Amino acid sequence: MSEPEALSELRFDGRVALITGAGRGLGRAYAELLAARGATVVVNDLGPASVDQDEDAGRPAVMETIGRDGGRAELIYADLSAEDSSRQLATETLGRLGRVDIFIHNAGTATGRLDQHLNLHLKGAVWVMRELWPGMVQREFGRVLMTVSGVGMYGSGAGGMRTGDDSATGFGENWLYGVAKAGAYGLTRHLANRGRAAGINVNAIAPIAYTQAARHATTGRVADPTGRLRWIREQCTPERVAPVAAYLVHEDCPVTGEVWRAAGGHVGRIFVAETPGFDAEDLRIEDVRDNVDRIREEKGYTVPVSSGVG
Repeated sequence: MSEPEALSELRFDGRVALITGAGRGLGRAYAELLAARGATVVVNDLGPASVDQDEDAGRPAVMETIGRDGGRAELIYADLSAEDSSRQLATETLGRLGRVDIFIHNAGTATGRLDQHLNLHLKGAVWVMRELWPGMVQREFGRVLMTVSGVGMYGSGAGGMRTGDDSATGFGENWLYGVAKAGAYGLTRHLANRGRAAGINVNAIAPIAYTQAARHATTGRVADPTGRLRWIREQCTPERVAPVAAYLVHEDCPVTGEVWRAAGGHVGRIFVAETPGFDAEDLRIEDVRDNVDRIREEKGYTVPVSSGVG
């Protein structure tokens, strides 16, 4: 590496990062990258059965990789779908390392009931952040990264195309995790607005990676007219998402309250916008009917920072 490249390398020396769901897949890729760049990483997952194991070393592969490469990591098993366990994860991390500078909530599942999805994908982050937030405010620094989903932002487009879906018009129990992911977007926006004055940036990542969850989500999918499924299976590795996650939690990253898409080396921004719309002092039903095109016209849209209330 040349001297200019070395000087411009983004590093995490002295930072403590807590990453949930870090035993395999995306979370493991995040943990290994941050540790390689100098962070002390707290690896969290549900339990030994939920992590990739290094059979030769007899311990989680993520811990073996980080240790072999000279990095620093702690391992704490905890169930992020339970409040007591989530809070304990945060307090134990603080007890061991004194602080948390970076929190990445990556733990998730593509299966289960709606309340299970809400607990794991949304409430788990709230429970952990209740413990971490005061310290971040006191130190006037924090980086938080939530995980959202295209299913949460756009809705599922696979009705009737996978095992378990009764038809394209079925209620789609298999896709209710998108409801929780949409909630995670709302939490991202809320915390971003609350954290601005304290130097705390909160963003979300919408990753596509061919992990265990993605394999489940595409089980039974045969039709692939656009080649997207093949692209996901062949090109969308966790390692091609990890640099985006790492940048969003770096101290030099200036953005907050945003959702970035990361997939197969592609990076983009997802946002919610408002059209200029139509105004009438004495609005009638017929006025709405007669101005549908003006209401829906996207030219001149704005991206509000907040609701302006609350």
